[in-house]
Amino acid sequence: MLTLLLACPAADPKPTDTGSPAINGDTLSCSADPASALRVTCTVQVDPPGSVVLVAEEIGGFGAEVRSEATAEGALHTIVLWGLAEGAEWSVYVDGSDAPPITWETPVVVGPSGPPPFDRLAVRATTRPGVPVEGPPVWLDVACADALEDGVWARFDRYGRLTAYFDPGGQTVAFSPSADGSVLGIIDNVRLIDWHPSGAFTEDRLVAPCAEGTGPCPHHAIGEDGRGLWHANAALDQGTYAPWGLPECPDKDVFVLDGVYWPDDGHAFWLADVGITPDTVGPDGERACDSAYWQGTLEPTPIDPTHLNGADLSGDPWLLSLSALDRLIQVDPTTGSLVQSMSSVQPDTSDVTFAVDPSVVAHNTPGFAGQHDPRQLDGAVQLYDNLGDPTATRVLRVRTEPGLVTTEAVYTLVDDDDGTWVSPSPLVCATKGAGAPLTNGNVLASCTQEAAVMELDQPDGTTSAGPRWFLHLDCGPEEAKGFFRPFPEET
Repeated sequence: MLTLLLACPAADPKPTDTGSPAINGDTLSCSADPASALRVTCTVQVDPPGSVVLVAEEIGGFGAEVRSEATAEGALHTIVLWGLAEGAEWSVYVDGSDAPPITWETPVVVGPSGPPPFDRLAVRATTRPGVPVEGPPVWLDVACADALEDGVWARFDRYGRLTAYFDPGGQTVAFSPSADGSVLGIIDNVRLIDWHPSGAFTEDRLVAPCAEGTGPCPHHAIGEDGRGLWHANAALDQGTYAPWGLPECPDKDVFVLDGVYWPDDGHAFWLADVGITPDTVGPDGERACDSAYWQGTLEPTPIDPTHLNGADLSGDPWLLSLSALDRLIQVDPTTGSLVQSMSSVQPDTSDVTFAVDPSVVAHNTPGFAGQHDPRQLDGAVQLYDNLGDPTATRVLRVRTEPGLVTTEAVYTLVDDDDGTWVSPSPLVCATKGAGAPLTNGNVLASCTQEAAVMELDQPDGTTSAGPRWFLHLDCGPEEAKGFFRPFPEET
């Protein structure tokens, strides 16, 4: 039986042999994976058959953790090592065997000789002075603004080193983790890719006829719940919202119908069936007419009166984010009825409303606006608040009960002052973004406009100390794009 790979800081390496040694019946050989320069496939032939522990140690480095996927057929064991940091030297050996190790060097991928967009990407990773460099690797999607079709999915360690990557073959419009350790993404608004970084599988399938302009058009992949893959989406509808009293928009007579769609069986849930009847969209209705999210994908660009941009379907009730209404709603997954609604900027006309208590106002805002990434966490609600505070984007964690919202934590997004840590500044991130909870109680947040990901550890909203850790990507003259929903890899 194969025991999973162990990884630990490098000690004095064993004598090195770059061949395929055969001592005491153990034969070890390794080769680069043609699909990824940072993935290695090793085979171990054991005679007589027995258990094998394959160890990969970084020589003279940071003691990076390496992952493995293994299969065995009799005496032959095949182990895929992945998560090897670029530009590092590794000692790979069979634990307990007299067979000498194989020395393996990984190339530098981020730089002029790397594939697009790595060939013009610069990475800066810094940690607050006096704080140890530690924490889980981070997954994110990244591209340069003038070549979005050359975007990649990338995994960086806390030193800013690339440790895994994947080219999905198109423009990523959604990005999220799956329960089995794989990565999900929507590509070119029509394809759903489910990819495992070990190379064990890659599922690539058409999930929407959005390219024909008939919908459904995926907004983002959400995850896996045992019933198959599902994602928030939008579909065209010309009459459903007519009774809502929305303003007439010049040259627009098509609306977006928001909902959740299960591509495995075609099952769908639509917001129009919940019973929400907003009197306005934005303070004067102009936000719906000016919506440009689907511009270039759907023509003419439709009116987008709710803009469902995030959902947490892991609990009962479901939690949905309606960004155009600056509102969160909770919906009964069985009946589809509205359970609760929270809106701190606009009047809320639903039957069940939330008022915002002074603890939210104390953080320079009457509430939240343009929010993303809603999450339900042990009875609390967390959201990425883009513009509730016009001076800084925040991750809010609140407790809710009828008529009251109590603030539990406020994490303000802040930079590292270009790596100097002299005077960190709050960040305003107008669109996109996410805030993932970490097991240490902190939050991993992203800012698309700054092409940055950061770990925040100040739950009182203060920014003077800066983030605990900060990762910045730079495409040179062009902006770095992507960052739909970066997430930590915690096991």
